[in-house]
Amino acid sequence: MKEMKTERGNGYLLVGGKPFYIRGGEIHYFRLKKDQWKDRVKKLKAASMNTVSSYIPWFWHEPEEGRIDLEGKTLPERDIRGFLMVCADMGVKVIARPGPFVNSELREGGYPRWVFEKYPECLSHRRDGKIATGRPIPAEGEPLLRKLVKRWYGYIIPLLAEFSCTKGGPIILCQPDNEISAAWSYGLGNSLYDSSIIKEGGLWHQWLKERYGGLEAISERYGKKIENWADIIPPEDMPSNLYEYRRCLDWLNFKREFFADWGITLCRWVKEFGLDVPFFFNEPVAGFYTHGDHPGFMSKMNEAGIDCFTACHNYSDRIYDLEGANLLELAVEITKSAPGNPIPVSVETNHTWFESRLSRNHINGPVNLRMGLAHGLNGSSIYAFTEGRSPEGSTLCVLEYWEDAPVSIEGRLSPCYEEISTFYSFVARWEKEILKTVKIPDLYIGISPAIRYIPFLGVPVQHDREGIPSSSNLEVNVEPAIKKSSSGHEWLDGYEGVDKQTLTPENLLWHDLTEFLILLRRMNIASSIVDLTHPSKEPGSYTLVVPNTGFLEKQAIDYIVSHIEKGGKVLFFNTVPSATCDGYPDSRLAEMLKVSLTDKVRPAGAGVLDYGWRIMYDRENHPVGEPSWIILHSGRFSDVFATFEGKPVIGAVEGMDNRVVVSGISPSFHHSCHLKLWKDVFAFLNIQAQAETYGDYFNVVIRQDRESHSMLLTVCNILGSSSPFKISVREPKITFPVNCKIRLLPCEARMLWINLPVGDNKLVYITHEIIPGRKKGTFEIRGRCGDTLEFAFKKKCKVRLDGKPYNLKHKNNLFTGTYKFQGEKVLLAVSQ
Repeated sequence: MKEMKTERGNGYLLVGGKPFYIRGGEIHYFRLKKDQWKDRVKKLKAASMNTVSSYIPWFWHEPEEGRIDLEGKTLPERDIRGFLMVCADMGVKVIARPGPFVNSELREGGYPRWVFEKYPECLSHRRDGKIATGRPIPAEGEPLLRKLVKRWYGYIIPLLAEFSCTKGGPIILCQPDNEISAAWSYGLGNSLYDSSIIKEGGLWHQWLKERYGGLEAISERYGKKIENWADIIPPEDMPSNLYEYRRCLDWLNFKREFFADWGITLCRWVKEFGLDVPFFFNEPVAGFYTHGDHPGFMSKMNEAGIDCFTACHNYSDRIYDLEGANLLELAVEITKSAPGNPIPVSVETNHTWFESRLSRNHINGPVNLRMGLAHGLNGSSIYAFTEGRSPEGSTLCVLEYWEDAPVSIEGRLSPCYEEISTFYSFVARWEKEILKTVKIPDLYIGISPAIRYIPFLGVPVQHDREGIPSSSNLEVNVEPAIKKSSSGHEWLDGYEGVDKQTLTPENLLWHDLTEFLILLRRMNIASSIVDLTHPSKEPGSYTLVVPNTGFLEKQAIDYIVSHIEKGGKVLFFNTVPSATCDGYPDSRLAEMLKVSLTDKVRPAGAGVLDYGWRIMYDRENHPVGEPSWIILHSGRFSDVFATFEGKPVIGAVEGMDNRVVVSGISPSFHHSCHLKLWKDVFAFLNIQAQAETYGDYFNVVIRQDRESHSMLLTVCNILGSSSPFKISVREPKITFPVNCKIRLLPCEARMLWINLPVGDNKLVYITHEIIPGRKKGTFEIRGRCGDTLEFAFKKKCKVRLDGKPYNLKHKNNLFTGTYKFQGEKVLLAVSQ
């Protein structure tokens, strides 16, 4: 192969200087027979895929300490060099994932068992001083573990370096660790209570010293005189007062940065041993942060000068409907929110699971792939592409791994193989055009670590309660014990009766964000995310939505203040931040807006004969039911959109040029009255959907080329409607199709080009997926037998369908054609 580099384009990869959309599949060479490797890579390439991704498990290549096998001397399947040569010979790129932690449903997560049996100090400790039970948690700060990991890298990385694309090999990317977070142990007491971290002068004390300076400042922060560093121990329980709350917050922030520092160390070792390709980490600090702490992690990577990006996962654990869509959108958008030049890639994408009982519904596959692309993914890898058999004694469950994969263990192709091939052939033929497009949001949602800390720790117990109104009025907050309802009454947020009353606004913060996304999907409003503590977007000139319960990081408040001062619009819910997450007053926004929290109304259900929704009224005096908290504010409002008992609930702040709205409820969709209310609020803020369909029953997401103005419009039947429909695009203004209507099956998605250059002409719209043929001016259009296809050109041209001449009709200044599918595709030829 020719020597080349992997570099960054504008939000996408360049390989050898050319735009490169990762069309990948995970093939575990260690779960296949060596004589199967070539067949599986061949099948991957035949599905229009260009990249093989694979873990390289340490335990597999060093089963006993010092007994290294990288070339198949003890087992043919340990010949990693041979596997890489197969990939090189087949002309596919490779993503190397050498661990040390790989997960992959392996018992020790890819670590050799001897590491933990022979060296128990390599196991991390809980806050009670005991070694964590269950899956081994590596003590990633301990010098001995780091020495052993570096030694493993000293074996494997030089071999991988021989196959680097910079030396003419197939390896274009390296993922040093998987879901970096000490085996998902991030939290207060699960891990890292290890000697190198908690001893006097250890990593914990070093972090505190860098953050706050000397003991005097820390004494003030923790509310007691501290004479020695040894007296500062990590938290041993949930906080019961403000000072313990701050210590818990510091410990969580320390651990978050610790994992980034561990990632930096691994990257430097990879470089030291000669592999010179960019790095990525998938869902860093996964688990606690749901889809990963991409902004915080990448800010540390950027500071360290590491050529790196973060990646997400895309597994749908429910039907792709209003709620199921949130999982995918959040994963992609949080990845895109990382500072710098993020490369949004899903390194693990699938609608099946390693355990058949937990396999997602197969109907999710095609729609997940398409909607991932729609929301901005510029690469994805199918995990797992092939079924395999795990080495005995190494797996968490049964030996057969990923039974529902596109390629079975015998090499048979499953139905999802064809679905994947269809999607990737579309991407392959339009690769350059797709990578020029970006998703166009109608608004941005401002999040920060607070949106995860506060539901976990609860409301900060205020240092100065008089200056900081609380939306929960809790003097002391401990981790709540909440019983989930088994009744499945989703309209009650999964909780019923008195149990529901234990949920404070703080507990509901992340839940309220996901409910807001459901509302946006139902209204067809496109959103993106900006992290307020590590923003990737300059403040001002756009609409920012800020979910909060009165507490945000100081950096987040700084950003919002700047955003308003620079002319940006803001929608706050459920209140206006007036304090930092660690309980210090910060009333700048409240003073700027002259708004203060005055009261809060619990959801009905806690009192006698008090059950059901509270009733508000919109500004046309129509009743609107509210199932959750209502927060009331005092202030001067130029417009009031909703009231409760005559008091403002949602209002536009006077004197802010119609740019700031404060909502005392979380925006959510339950009934048509909620749609009406929020359409009113959004219209006031000039938040408009870029595309509409009949009743907004169909979700439309647009990626646009800023230069040519062509659009890739992905439409999804998210509500399962059986109605035919047309699509209206706001800019450029067009409603299509002109002569017929589009029909989609439930959970079906379709990728449609708008204003696509075709020679010196333009394909103004088309109702089905189209890909270029091998000859210039030829295209393949895919559909279902009986479907009606419609397309329109800007200029008159000659058209042939399946080789037969076709006369276009001139209508609405367009040249249109219709065709009823006789099979699953039709060939279109266009000439002047």
